Amino acid sequence: MHGRAIRRAAGVSLALGTLSVLLIAAGGRGGATDPWYTGGHTADAVAPTPPAALPGEELGNTFEGFGAANWAMGRYPGYKCALAFIPRASKTLAAMWVCWKTAPGYGAGTYGNWAFELQRDAPREHLPSGTVLARVTDVTNPPDGYLRLDLPDTPVQAGEVYHLVMANTDPDPARNWSSPNTIMSFPDKPWRGEGILSFDGRAWREWGPKDNRCAPYRGGRAAYLLEYADGTKEGMPYYFAHEARIYGAVCQGEQFTWTRPAATVRQFGVAVFAVGEPRDELRLVLEETKSGTVVLSAVAASADAMTELPHWQRVTVAQPVTLRTGVEYRLYLTAPACTVENGYATFVVCATDAVPGWGEQTWGGRSACAVTRDGAWKKTPVPADLSFSMIAE
Repeated sequence: MHGRAIRRAAGVSLALGTLSVLLIAAGGRGGATDPWYTGGHTADAVAPTPPAALPGEELGNTFEGFGAANWAMGRYPGYKCALAFIPRASKTLAAMWVCWKTAPGYGAGTYGNWAFELQRDAPREHLPSGTVLARVTDVTNPPDGYLRLDLPDTPVQAGEVYHLVMANTDPDPARNWSSPNTIMSFPDKPWRGEGILSFDGRAWREWGPKDNRCAPYRGGRAAYLLEYADGTKEGMPYYFAHEARIYGAVCQGEQFTWTRPAATVRQFGVAVFAVGEPRDELRLVLEETKSGTVVLSAVAASADAMTELPHWQRVTVAQPVTLRTGVEYRLYLTAPACTVENGYATFVVCATDAVPGWGEQTWGGRSACAVTRDGAWKKTPVPADLSFSMIAE
């Protein structure tokens, strides 16, 4: 296929034969197992009643991320990259959105000429099989923002792995290239078919420690949004993570309304790390926002037990906590005697409202968000969440 009447502007369709691409520049309000996470719910679709938590089920936003990274496969001749994903619904696709970057370090020149293929999975290794379900070609001058790929009448099955394979077909890729945006994360062990892959002209493999030397978060994920023919949407919304310090009066947390049936929790987890040499313990607090009742206050980590490498810190409490349906809670981290140079930090994972339906895919949708306190509690200006875990009894 060849592009026709291509115009460069935010929100403009670029005809590509029978398929099209919609470009949205960055701007605006800028794999968890919990069924409350994503699930194809949007503001214009009725969400199903959330199920009761099963014993041992890990609740909360268990997706962790660290910063962002370019995925520079497009600058090398013969190289390809792929975004592997697992739909939660068996439906017919209409389109797929991906987060794209052309900024310095992420792209150069004309940003390349891109071809996209939605491929079936080779199930033994969860790699692209070469069997193409849909194709979009000749995508030129991609945006620094969000890219919509029309994939009409393409059925997908819940629980199966699919691969969006991307290749820069520009004759001079070293001069003209750009990148799907990625968020660094802990690598999956073993590889389960959700994340990013690279092809070096010889073989596919998971993008991980051989590519990313920023230990320990040497794996990666790429944000995406699936748009179904019936108007519902689902996806992995987090495209970036920013460091959030915990010290003195500055606290970081998650505010959420518990919409599932009542659940009992005894173990909590948070993704944290030390900054400098902390002078105080890190505490985890759970409170009801309206009454101010403190439901839980426990030591998350002692100063001498923390490391400067990000990790999941687990906390088992003596008395289990019951999350009640319809109650709004605030779970937060605090270290009053610490300073900004010698304290703790976490990463808050961020989504966007630039694409309709994207922000609803975060953990808890619009009923949850990351919060910070420095005198008074404030919600993040973009859809975002703390990385945290709660184990149901």
